[in-house]
Amino acid sequence: MNDLAAQLPTLEELKQRGEPTKARPLTDTEQARAKADKKDRPKHLETKRKSEALCKYHLRKWGCTNVEKVRDDLRIVGDHSIRISKDVDFRSDWPLLLDGIVRPVPTRVESKGITLRVGSKGLMGSFPLSNLSAKEREYLHKNRMRGGLSAIHLAWWFNGECSMVDFILWKNWSAIEDWLKDKAEHDKRFGGKSLRWHADRDLMGRCEIYKASGRWHLCHDHWLEPLLTKGEQPKLL
Repeated sequence: MNDLAAQLPTLEELKQRGEPTKARPLTDTEQARAKADKKDRPKHLETKRKSEALCKYHLRKWGCTNVEKVRDDLRIVGDHSIRISKDVDFRSDWPLLLDGIVRPVPTRVESKGITLRVGSKGLMGSFPLSNLSAKEREYLHKNRMRGGLSAIHLAWWFNGECSMVDFILWKNWSAIEDWLKDKAEHDKRFGGKSLRWHADRDLMGRCEIYKASGRWHLCHDHWLEPLLTKGEQPKLL
C-alpha cells in the first residue's frame, strides 16, 4: 500500500460515514476488487437484463396495463456522464375492483436478479439488502402511501435459467428487513445484511411464482390470487 492511501480512510469507511469519496490511489485490496467486479460485470448485466424482461412479461401476464420500463436520465457533468434515477424499474397500472368499480391502481415494481450456486447446503446465494438503493426505497414507499401497489420482483437464477421468482409487496419486504436486523442484534454470528436463499426465503410467506412444464404458476394461497381471480384489491396492500 502506498503512503498516501495509508493516510486516508477506505472507501467503505467513507460510505459508512456518509461522506463523499475522494479521488486517491486505490489500495491493493480495492484494486483487486475492482478487477473482479469488472470481470463479473457482463454476467451481472446479463442477469439484470433477463430479470427485467421476465418481470415485464409477468406484469403483462397478470393484467397490468401501460407497463413502462423506466430509463435513467443521462447527464453530462464536466468530462463525465452520470445517471439520474427517475423511478423504480417498472411503472404500470393494475385494474382492480375497488368499491364495486374497476379502477387503475398505480403500480411500481423494482426488478432484481440473483445468481445461485451449489454449495455445502445445496443451492446457495443471497440478495444484499443494500442492493435496494435509498431512491428505490423512497419511490416504492411514496407510491404505497398514495394508495398504489408497490412490490419487489426477485428472480433467482441457476445455470442461466430461472424457475423461481418471489413477488413480494413492499409492506412485507420492509417487515422482513426489520426482522433480519432484529435477529442480527441478538445473534452476532449473523450480519442481517442479506436475504439468503437457503435460510431466509420462508420469511416472505406466500409469494412464490414457479415454473413447471414451461408455464409460470402462483404458489398456493399467493397474495395475488384475489387480484387475478376476482379482480379484488389484496388485503395486504
